[in-house]
Amino acid sequence: MGNWVVYSKTSRSSSCTSKSLHAEPGEVVITGKRFEKITDPELEELLQSKTWFSYRKGFNLKKEGEKQKFKTDAGWGCVHRCGQMLLINALARHLETEENSLIPLFMDLNTSPFSILQIAMEGVPLGKKVGQWFSPGIVARCIKKLVQKQHSPGMVLEKRKLEVVIPNDGVLYPEQLHSLLTSLLPSCALQ
Repeated sequence: MGNWVVYSKTSRSSSCTSKSLHAEPGEVVITGKRFEKITDPELEELLQSKTWFSYRKGFNLKKEGEKQKFKTDAGWGCVHRCGQMLLINALARHLETEENSLIPLFMDLNTSPFSILQIAMEGVPLGKKVGQWFSPGIVARCIKKLVQKQHSPGMVLEKRKLEVVIPNDGVLYPEQLHSLLTSLLPSCALQ
């Protein structure tokens, strides 16, 4: 399985039943799928099917009106890239499409709505600078703003809105998730 290390004692599943909320030691739960062993061939296949964003070099990211250009995101873009990976997975599931078809939305271009520069720019009102490391909470807030912008007419999520939820204390409890989903989707019977 290469150099990947995946381990979880308390991974969360997409189902809200008490039995499925916790992974047992040695088990892995990814995108709601449970694997009994880290060596499971289906786990390797799932991991290889995901889009991975990593540090890049050789691009010119520049904030409008600023002199500084970034030719790499090494040293500051790790959490930005993790956010992109979470978002492309969520979008693919939400829009019922392949991740590959969404890659242009994440390209390292000023015009790509979910590019690393767009994430970095959303951090400016939160007191961050383009080219600065962001915490997971800051990246989540930036992604939430970018997703909300895509709800406008003619945008990616105009017809199929996606809600980004950020818990205040960093923990999303099953009861809160159930309450939130019930308020967003009152016609759905959640179990």
